[in-house]
Amino acid sequence: SHLIPDFIHLTLWGPSPINRLPVELVMEIFVFSLRDFAGDPGLISTRASRKFRDRLSLSPGASSDPMILAQVCRRWRYIALSMPRLWTKMRIKSYSHSHHVPLVQTWLQRSANLPLDISLHELNRSEKTLPITVGILSLLIGQAHRWKSIDFSFSHGVPWVLLNTLESSSLRILESAEIMSCDDDFLDFVEAILPSLEKTWSIIHGAPSLHKGKWELHYLYHRLWDVPWNQLTSIDISVSIGTLLDLLPSYYSEQSEAYLLQTLASPAFQSVDNLSVNSTLSPMTGLVPFLTIRDGHIALPRLQKLDIAKCEAPPGAYLQMVRSRQSRGGNSSTLRDVRIPIHGRDQDERNGFKELAAEGMLVQFR
Repeated sequence: SHLIPDFIHLTLWGPSPINRLPVELVMEIFVFSLRDFAGDPGLISTRASRKFRDRLSLSPGASSDPMILAQVCRRWRYIALSMPRLWTKMRIKSYSHSHHVPLVQTWLQRSANLPLDISLHELNRSEKTLPITVGILSLLIGQAHRWKSIDFSFSHGVPWVLLNTLESSSLRILESAEIMSCDDDFLDFVEAILPSLEKTWSIIHGAPSLHKGKWELHYLYHRLWDVPWNQLTSIDISVSIGTLLDLLPSYYSEQSEAYLLQTLASPAFQSVDNLSVNSTLSPMTGLVPFLTIRDGHIALPRLQKLDIAKCEAPPGAYLQMVRSRQSRGGNSSTLRDVRIPIHGRDQDERNGFKELAAEGMLVQFR
């Protein structure tokens, strides 16, 4: 009965319990919260609230924002501002708000000399917004030696500042790059922007640590073999329907699938460990047989994760493919994560995958 009065007496004139936590513990709590919730939409849902937040922060996630941590109290602000690793992830939306330029400068300063993960999206280009995009890029290029991953999306081609000032020698730790050079409304001008896109990728391809990339189809259509395939371990090629129909025939052909599988079978792809296939026009029929081991032939021998959104295969084919890779040469399979379409899978095949899941494989039916 005396616990509550005693507690009140002890805490009435002293610091609150949360302020008694050691600084080191508070730091770990901050890092854990930002790590687990990075990229989430957060609790802010109204349009006005989202607009207000976009003006104040570059955090990837609304409820994982170091700017919020720094506004709770004087002690938390001191801790947050003394932790550069809280400020290494930036999601920048470049439009008409000129405050973004000094905000980027602030985040770069607070992140000290740590590696950066940067996402920059130019929502719309105009005479008013282009100087803002150029100003942001100028600041980022000044820290190119710290880029660990970049995701740049432009609406009307790659800005000149990226072409004229970025050098491969500065991209010493760059591991992942994604460049989208135009939106669907600008596809008629692909030929005009292609030279600048080629130059940008030639600079990025010179990064010695690059192992993950995402390219637009209209770039690969012209410069497929300019990509350093032999050093890549993760490849992402996404394309909108508009771009696809602009560059390829409007019908699916066996020849195009055969060319894709022949490309995947080349030595340049032997290091790929993550394959994601999303066929937008027609289901691929040869992918599963291609990945099934026969007569000792192993396609993509280091494959760890396989994600297929749309692919025709007879009942039992997926299970046969996975089991064949498990038993190759008596060695344990590298394949650990399989996500496949549920359509056409019979009960025996589903039960087989349940057994694989019980053995530790991550299995998901779409």
